[in-house]
Amino acid sequence: MATIFNHLHIPLLAETDILVIGAGSAGCIATLSAASRDQSLSVMLVERYGFPGGTSTQMLDTFYGFFTPGATSRKIVGGWPDRIVNELDKVGAVFLRPNTYGAGTGVNYNPERLKLIWDQLIQQQGIRYLLHTTLIDVATEGERYACIFWNKGVFRK
Repeated sequence: MATIFNHLHIPLLAETDILVIGAGSAGCIATLSAASRDQSLSVMLVERYGFPGGTSTQMLDTFYGFFTPGATSRKIVGGWPDRIVNELDKVGAVFLRPNTYGAGTGVNYNPERLKLIWDQLIQQQGIRYLLHTTLIDVATEGERYACIFWNKGVFRK
C-alpha cells in the first residue's frame, strides 16, 4: 500500500501504552477507566477540538439511560458516568427532569461545566491530553503502531 508519509522522518511527539482517539463522552470514560485501573501504564487522550465532551458539550444538555423508564424511576448507572454526574451536582450544574418523552428521568447539565469536569478529572488521573490534534494515519513499525498526527501546524507521531 502506497503512502505519502515517510514515517521514519516524522518527529516523535510521545510514546504511550494506551492511546484513545476522541475525547467525547465514550473516549473520556475509556481514558479515565484505563488510567485508574493500572497506574503503571501511560495513557494518552487525543482530541481534534479545543475541549472534551464531544456532542455532550457541543450541542446536548441531557444524559438519558441513567434511570429506568416508567412512572417509578430506578437508577441503573454507576462507575465513571455516575462520578461525572456527581461532580456536576457538587457545583450545582445538574438537575433531574422526570420521565421525559417516555425515556425515563433525564439528567440535565450545564455543558460548559461538563467541559471543566472532564478537564479536571483527566488531569487528576495524570493522563497526557492533546487538544487541537487530528489523527492522520496509522502505520506499523516492527511490533508497534505509529500514529501520525497533525498537531500545532506540523506532523508528529
